[in-house]
Parts: sequence; C-alpha cells; structure tokens
Amino acid sequence: MSTLIKKFKLIFSCKDYSEACCKSRDQKLGLVERFRFSVHHVLCFTCRRFSKQLDILDSACRNLYSKNEFDGMKNSKKLSDSAKLKISSALAEEKNKTSS
Repeated sequence: MSTLIKKFKLIFSCKDYSEACCKSRDQKLGLVERFRFSVHHVLCFTCRRFSKQLDILDSACRNLYSKNEFDGMKNSKKLSDSAKLKISSALAEEKNKTSS
C-alpha cells in the first residue's frame, strides 16, 4: 500500500503541504492538489497546526487593515504624516535602546 502511495504521490510531504497551504490562500488548488492536501491535513497534526496558525495571521492582518490604524492608509498608497511620525519615533526609540 505504501509503495502505491509513494508511486502515485497521493500524499503531500510536509514541505509540499505548507507550500500548498500558502498557495491556497491566494488561488484555488486543482482537484488532485486539493485531494492530496486534504489527505495530508487529516494525517498530520503538525501541518494542521501550521494551517491554523496561518488562519490566525491572515485574520490579524485583515483586522489590522480594516481598522485603518494609519489615518487614511486603506485607500492610499502613501503613509500619512502621523504614520510616518509613529514609525520614525519608534525607530529612534529602538535605536536609543540598542546604543545604550
């Protein structure tokens, strides 16, 4: 049975799974790829945890973007003056900590 699985590559390796997991967030996986992804997902606890962690990161990024914390950044390609000031003061503060 295991030689059949290896011969036809019915199951992803963990590396293949992680690549497909990231890819699936941007585009739809093909039928065979979805099958291989699902089989590996059921069998591998570590990869299921990786997938959940990616879900958390995606959600956090979406929430940060939707909160529009940097005054008008949502519809603009440039940082607002207040965002620039926050970044530069944080960098200066960090530089002072490391030089002390």
